[in-house]
Order: sequence, then C-alpha cells, then structure tokens
Amino acid sequence: MEEEGDIVFAEDTGGHSEGDDLFDMIVGKIQDILIQDEFTELVNNFMRDHCQIFENSEENKLEYTTVFQQFHKLIESYLEKELTSQVEDFSMEGFMELLSMQEDPLEGDVFDLLYSFSNFEIFKENILAFKNSINNKNGDFSAIQTKSETSAR
Repeated sequence: MEEEGDIVFAEDTGGHSEGDDLFDMIVGKIQDILIQDEFTELVNNFMRDHCQIFENSEENKLEYTTVFQQFHKLIESYLEKELTSQVEDFSMEGFMELLSMQEDPLEGDVFDLLYSFSNFEIFKENILAFKNSINNKNGDFSAIQTKSETSAR
C-alpha cells in the first residue's frame, strides 16, 4: 500500500502475458535498486571522482566522452549484477528484447532516470550540478536531473 507522498516509478497494471508480467517484475526490481543507498553511494562516488574535469562551457572535451562511457558501463554493470542476483535466469539481452516489444511508450520516473544515465547532455548537466553542490559543501546524487526535469525547463 502506498503512503501519501510516496514516489511511484512505475505502476503494475497486471500484464497481459507472461512476458508483460516478467517485464513489470524486472522494472519493479530496477526501481528498488535505484532507490537503494548502495546505488546512490556508487553514483555519488563516481561523480565525486570525476566532476572536477568538467567545465560549464559549450565545448566538450574528448575526456568527457571517456568519463561518460565509464559511467554508463558502471551503471549498466551494477544493474545487471543486481538483477542477475534477484531475478532467476535474468539476462540483459532478454530484458532488452522485452523492452523492445513494449507497444506503449515507456513512461514513469524509472524510465526517465534510466534515460538520464544514457544521455550525454543530461549526464554533463548532472555532473556539473554535482560539482556545484560539492563546491557548496552538500554534494550528493539528489542534485541530478532526469529527462522530464530537464525538458521541463
């Protein structure tokens, strides 16, 4: 049962097939992983270790791409490791196939957050926001933006 003020990343609508049910279950697991302290610490540590090379300018240095690729790989590897331990016979390839079979557009905070991890422009905005928050002595992952927050500007 949801408490007032709870964030709902994705709603379980009771899938129409075994594949839909599996997809919904995996998305629920991803949601749980994304809100764990361990995940937040992983992201905070990465951003803390790499934010100082980023500058707030239109020019993107080549090393930004390398850092972004490292971040993307870190997030994907962490999610895959966690899902493999939590979902029997989980494979990222199988999940990607389920993802591609979804007929409706993927909506919800969990998908926005996952998209933000794979979009360079959002990543750069987030790492700069993190850098700014560190300079203001309160740096943490809560400073990051999702796709919907960025597009709302």
